[in-house]
Amino acid sequence: MIRWMFACAAFALAACSVLPAKRPVALYALSQPAPQDSARGRIDVRLAVARPQASGPLATAWILVRPVSGQIEVYPAAQWSEPLPGLVDNALVEAFEASGRFAGVERAASGLAHDVELATELRDFQIELEGGPVAVIRIKASLIDAARGEAVVSRVFETRAPAAARDAAAAVTALDAALADALAQLVAWVVAGHQDVATGN
Repeated sequence: MIRWMFACAAFALAACSVLPAKRPVALYALSQPAPQDSARGRIDVRLAVARPQASGPLATAWILVRPVSGQIEVYPAAQWSEPLPGLVDNALVEAFEASGRFAGVERAASGLAHDVELATELRDFQIELEGGPVAVIRIKASLIDAARGEAVVSRVFETRAPAAARDAAAAVTALDAALADALAQLVAWVVAGHQDVATGN
């Protein structure tokens, strides 16, 4: 069982305290993907990106660190600027838009017509200290045929990026790099996999 330890419990309680001293929290966001070379041509696919699913600490704004296997802690004075699923959702939409490969890219929640839906689940998004520090990201992705409402193909993506130090700023830089790698793989996979959706394979 994973033990989720709040190293920042004292800080959280301080918010309800009458004590004037309060440690500031640094807020971090993820980098926006740069536009990609779309010389290989656009595919006639309208893509809808669903908000990533997540549970437990992955559904919060805490920046997670795993000191040893089976234990999760958080950086005491640093958070994401919003809960992680929202940040990754924005990064996904921006990455597919920046690729220039699709006829249209929308959020699934918009309700607009689309051909393929990308559903994702966050499974890991943290710094691991054993053998590290290293950023580790695991995302399960499924392509859904909008006409049938069925998942046609699925894959788990895992990426890693070394962190230069153990502090929160270095952690965010490493997680940014690992996510950029995952996004590039996801875009290439969806471009290649849309044929499976079209044929029902």
